[in-house]
Amino acid sequence: MLQVNGQSYIFVSQHHPVVALLHQNAEHLNADISQQQLIDGEWYKITRQVMSTCCATLRSQVLSKVSSHDLNNFSVQIHRISNKEWNDIKANEKLLSLIPDHIMDSEDQVKISAAVKGILKRQFSFTARMELQYEVCV
Repeated sequence: MLQVNGQSYIFVSQHHPVVALLHQNAEHLNADISQQQLIDGEWYKITRQVMSTCCATLRSQVLSKVSSHDLNNFSVQIHRISNKEWNDIKANEKLLSLIPDHIMDSEDQVKISAAVKGILKRQFSFTARMELQYEVCV
């Protein structure tokens, strides 16, 4: 949805639920939104009043009958395989590959130990793309 400041209309994506509602009720509204030309192949121009009425109808007739979950507080937690602690590293694991070659080549245990401690204290981030599958049953 694109707001247009100071105007009595907004632009609504052709995939918005309000557009589906307008399509399904064209005969009751004496107006067929499919006769309206899409702007940039994506947007319908709809008055704010129609949008407000449609949203209220969707809330009262559809959403009020559907149980929902607020995904704003969705969180995940990651663990190492076999529930090992993150700092439980074996000598042959990837940790040693993170130590710069010049430190490993020096064979100086103090420098290697300091490098390992630095790696263990370093913050890492994890990025994942998740797909949620849901259905609406009324």
